[in-house]
Amino acid sequence: MTLRLWSRCCLVNSNSYQFKKIAVTAIFWYHYPMIGQKLLEQGERLRESGQTLDALDMIHRALEQFVVEKNYAGQAHCLLSRAICWQHLYQFHASEPVYASLYRKDAEAMLEIVLSKQIANETANAYYITAKAQMMMGNFDRAATLFQDALKYLDPARQAQAADWQANYGKALYLHGQKEQGLELMIRSLEALRQHAKEVDSYTANVWISGALLRLAECTKEEKYLTEAKQVINSDPKQIVRKKQLENYLKTGSSGV
Repeated sequence: MTLRLWSRCCLVNSNSYQFKKIAVTAIFWYHYPMIGQKLLEQGERLRESGQTLDALDMIHRALEQFVVEKNYAGQAHCLLSRAICWQHLYQFHASEPVYASLYRKDAEAMLEIVLSKQIANETANAYYITAKAQMMMGNFDRAATLFQDALKYLDPARQAQAADWQANYGKALYLHGQKEQGLELMIRSLEALRQHAKEVDSYTANVWISGALLRLAECTKEEKYLTEAKQVINSDPKQIVRKKQLENYLKTGSSGV
């Protein structure tokens, strides 16, 4: 489309209205594939700053754009991002079941798209959020199986992310009744996260490390994990969502991470 429009530009007078009209249209079509991605990125920034409802609106707009573009990978990632918004609303609104159901539906839709369209780079994420949905629904055995699937498809070079997912897997095992194995895995995952933290930016590292500490605090009730979690969260002003999850834990005994 863009190449054809630029070719037409060459055939008309550069000072004419027709030239300007064709040129503007060509520029629009050149940037068109990036619209969905920019909307998604903006939505994710809003989500991580705690503006969940605004984030949902922006992510929905990104999803609509990716549908127009027939960008299935983009659609899948929007469903992932929107699911995280439902998770946050569930955590901060007295565990309203509707948000858990919406999370599960988006997770299942993502997995369906990823498998049917064979989107290799989103397969691990699709299994991971489906596992998180099962955790939210209290299906810990099923969640553990899905976490294993997610880890199987994750790029082995992503050692920090693998450690974060293994910490989640450990919690699933712990809550399913395999407490010794689950606790050992959560502790080992925390050590691995600290070892490989430099693979990711400091914000992400702090999210994952504080999450691992909150899970351990929640499962073991040991004060040392809660103290460390507070230190990590309070040291990073960008940890807006984690601070809310910490407050939630202090009030209810459940962080939701």
